[in-house]
Amino acid sequence: MAYFQKRINIKQISPNTYNVSYHPDWRVGITLFGGCVAAQIHHALATHVVQDPTIKSLNQPDIMTLHIEFPRPCELQDSTISINPLKTGKLACTLQAHVHQGGKLKVVALATITNFDKSLGPSIASPWKLNPPPLPKPDFKQVLAGKPDENWLPSHHAGDLAPVTGKLLALRPRTDYPVQGFTDGWNTFVGGERMDASYLASLADFIPSMSHSFLGTGSAQDYNAYSAKDSMSAKTLDSTIAISFQFKRRLAAEGQEWTYTRVDTKMMEKGRMDVAVSVFNEEFELLCTCQHMTLVLESSRKFGATSQKACL
Repeated sequence: MAYFQKRINIKQISPNTYNVSYHPDWRVGITLFGGCVAAQIHHALATHVVQDPTIKSLNQPDIMTLHIEFPRPCELQDSTISINPLKTGKLACTLQAHVHQGGKLKVVALATITNFDKSLGPSIASPWKLNPPPLPKPDFKQVLAGKPDENWLPSHHAGDLAPVTGKLLALRPRTDYPVQGFTDGWNTFVGGERMDASYLASLADFIPSMSHSFLGTGSAQDYNAYSAKDSMSAKTLDSTIAISFQFKRRLAAEGQEWTYTRVDTKMMEKGRMDVAVSVFNEEFELLCTCQHMTLVLESSRKFGATSQKACL
């Protein structure tokens, strides 16, 4: 769990303000990867709820919901994150976070915190299931030993477009998807790095391009064109303008080694696309759900050769 924590390098500069760093590998073009910005925000909130005396006294260390709006893209520089309570209560609290760079507001977030150890009401098993059902779970020890799996093919994407994805070992189905509009796979971080909840916030954005799944070619996240040069010639790029997380449970103290991710899209219309992400542990227990609002734009808006200014 040290990868993000060391690189975020959070430092408290006032009772409710934190400075966070970044790593050059977190770039997409000349902007910061949205999943890494989400991890920065989650880590700052998780730090604040155990350091702020008022919130700490309420014993609500878990982030239950996190909604992030990206009015402006973050650039390749450090950020300051200010956190203010909107409502405090015995069952849950609502916090607001603002991300600034160079004195400009870049990102706004709302979070609800709680204590997952405390029961607030009844529980019931839902009949909801993944459809189509996932392929049989791989033998993770065999995969890490370099031995083939009958259903899953390991892949490691170390390209120029989003270098941080080179930290992931992904397992993708050996067979074609039975229907259009969804992808799935297993993920782990190389080197045995375990995931905490801030990792989940980033992982929910480490997903294949769903517009490419519909259009069939030309996405900047096309695994067959995974370099900065090829990205320049891609026709479209998925740009997330808002993302909403629901965290379902507290992860074990030692962290999560493998996660299964299901991604599906219901509609892409006139460049506006929804993306739903569900993240599970090795036992298919739901850890996190995530909803993206995505714009499918001409990739030249981010990778244009004549512009060095980030824009949407």
